[in-house]
Amino acid sequence: MSQDDDPYRTPGQPPQPWQHVPGQQPSAGQPSPGMPYAGQPYAGQPSDLERAPRPPAVVRLGQVMLAGAVVAVLQGVHAAVAADDLLAGAAADLDEAATTSGLDPASFADLAGDVFLGVVLVVTVVTAGLWLLFARLFDRGSGRVVGTVLAALNGVTLVSGLLAPTDLLEWLLSAVMAALVVAGLVLLWRPASSAWFRAAAAGRPDLTW
Repeated sequence: MSQDDDPYRTPGQPPQPWQHVPGQQPSAGQPSPGMPYAGQPYAGQPSDLERAPRPPAVVRLGQVMLAGAVVAVLQGVHAAVAADDLLAGAAADLDEAATTSGLDPASFADLAGDVFLGVVLVVTVVTAGLWLLFARLFDRGSGRVVGTVLAALNGVTLVSGLLAPTDLLEWLLSAVMAALVVAGLVLLWRPASSAWFRAAAAGRPDLTW
């Protein structure tokens, strides 16, 4: 075969450094025939377009996690707005505690209000942050067992909120949050999700990102 018959170059064009001329050994630093060039994936290595997409259950799971973070913020805002009513309902207990401690009842009530708002802020930030954190972990194929345990613990709190709500809005928010927890658990352990999580844990190259 002549050089003009080389299928790797245009007839009449001199061979390029990356092309192999039949009958000639590759020079040092020149890739052998069949060897991928720089930036070219090896055989069997998936490109970005070939990577397996997340199953619909995992996509919806991420949406449920984001919705849970939003509802957690709404619960915190509601608790902060209802703080005055809650403290007014406990005014007698606060006055008794202030008298027992030798403190001014008005100052003690203000302190109790500040502490309550601080607790609400911390709980809201932590709860919404956990929803967002597990949205990220689930999207990367991890955190399923820990997320299930925390969802079960959160379910206990939701039951108490449903059984003894302070008003209708709190009951509705607790009901929505409970529905999101149940939906998240169902999506988390569906067969398609389980297969995808197992593949991600096994380090499948088509599931890396």
